[in-house]
This record gives sequence, C-alpha cells and structure tokens, in this order.
Amino acid sequence: MTKDKKVLNQFGKLLMKEVRDIAISEFHDIIEDNFVSKESKYLQGIVKKDNIKKDSLEKIVTEMIDRTIFKFLFLFEMNEEFSIVANSGKTPKNLVEISDGLSGEIFTEDGWIKKYSQYKQIDDWMEQ
Repeated sequence: MTKDKKVLNQFGKLLMKEVRDIAISEFHDIIEDNFVSKESKYLQGIVKKDNIKKDSLEKIVTEMIDRTIFKFLFLFEMNEEFSIVANSGKTPKNLVEISDGLSGEIFTEDGWIKKYSQYKQIDDWMEQ
C-alpha cells in the first residue's frame, strides 16, 4: 500500500469511527431512552406514539447517515475551491487528488464502512 493510500485510509477510518459510528450510536441512545435532552425526549415520543419499529428506523437512519457522508465527500470532488487536506509528512496531500473517487471510498466490499465501521450498511440488510 502506498503512503498516499495509507493517509487516505487513515482519514476513512477516522471518518467512520468519529462521525458515522458515533452518529449511529447516538441514534441508538435516543431510541433506547438514554438521553434526557428535550430534543431526545421529543424524538422518543414520536417513535413510541407512531409505533415505529426500531429495526426499520435503524435501517433508514443508517442509510441517511451514509448518504450524508457520501454527499459531503462528493462536495469536495465537485468544488475545487474547497479541499480536505492531510498534513502528515512534509507535503500536504489533497485527499480528492489521492482518491479515484473520494465519495465512493465509503462503499463497496473493501470500502471504509466495511473496513472500519462497527455498524452494518444497507447492503448488509438487503442480503438477508
């Protein structure tokens, strides 16, 4: 694996652990009544009142988090005036330039979700 690919994967691992996994974990905390904020209580009330199945909601929320991450990364691919830069080493590296499609790095069998996230993605549920 090249040094550039290592930097790209370090970013992917950080993104999955610190953004995706924490967002999904907080969703679980809200659903399981572990938060006491007024916003959390409001959302818990909706789920209970509307009798929404937690496993169905988990699939929807997870997919929306993944789509949001995808769109966020795609924004950098389509707008050169903004960049995500890794400052490891002597020369800063633009992650869009290192990748052959930054937004696509999260998906596929060897993508960041499969490699680094502790949670399933929609494809995993669809295969069942």
